[in-house]
Amino acid sequence: MNRRISLFYSNGEFIKSVKFNSGTGIPQEIKSLANKYFVIEIERYNYDNKYFPQEFRLDLYSDEMIFIKTIYRKKIFRFKRLFEPRRVDVHQPYNSAVFWDVSFPGKIVIGYSEEYKIMVHDPEKGLILSFTHDYEPIKISEDDKKKYFAGMNIAYIENKNFISRKKGAPNFIINNTHFPKKKPAFNSIVCDSNGYIWVHPYLIDRKTEDLFFDVFSPKGNYINRVGIKGDAIFPYTRPRTKVINDMFWQIIPDENGIRIVTKYLVNIVH
Repeated sequence: MNRRISLFYSNGEFIKSVKFNSGTGIPQEIKSLANKYFVIEIERYNYDNKYFPQEFRLDLYSDEMIFIKTIYRKKIFRFKRLFEPRRVDVHQPYNSAVFWDVSFPGKIVIGYSEEYKIMVHDPEKGLILSFTHDYEPIKISEDDKKKYFAGMNIAYIENKNFISRKKGAPNFIINNTHFPKKKPAFNSIVCDSNGYIWVHPYLIDRKTEDLFFDVFSPKGNYINRVGIKGDAIFPYTRPRTKVINDMFWQIIPDENGIRIVTKYLVNIVH
């Protein structure tokens, strides 16, 4: 199967189109750098090992979409692929994952959530900065597991026709979902327009966890924990969150599926 990425100027003029063969990995996300490079997130599946089936990769491309080099790669366990009783990718919650963003003026910020460690890469020089932050690993409770399964909505389809939708997870999903003992350090990274790095950590207080970020300077110095004032929805779907001019922007779907651009105020937590 071939997948294609097409590039356009901001006025809609077509630039070029590039094919990606799914055998070498499937593009998940693309972001541009200030120096006209592109960073493409690739995920490659290993069908021979259903327990460790994915390789995460960040590849650097020129402004002509010519491959330059791989910036970062990591084996991850994001989902488990089943073929019986139906073909489905079973998401594996709370497993360590790679999160990344690009920052001004053209750096790539990467974090693997197994530990609270953030790396900053220059597209030409490679790794130029890494820093860590203290955190207390949080144990995954039975209530966490129940809420995870209760939040699922499963669609049942027969002969390509929609039959019904049921809330909650069926047994074959529950039996093939494997929880780690503890939650990872964080579940997202966002860089703002000033180069500051926003990391979304897991917190003990689940009711307020969604609203708080740890903020670091472009040099990796911890600034403070900031809160979003409002009913923000997390974990959010990438790349629908931006921090621009000290305002937090997010695209949120309403009950009818209509996407609404929402702006939040940011306050400092003392």
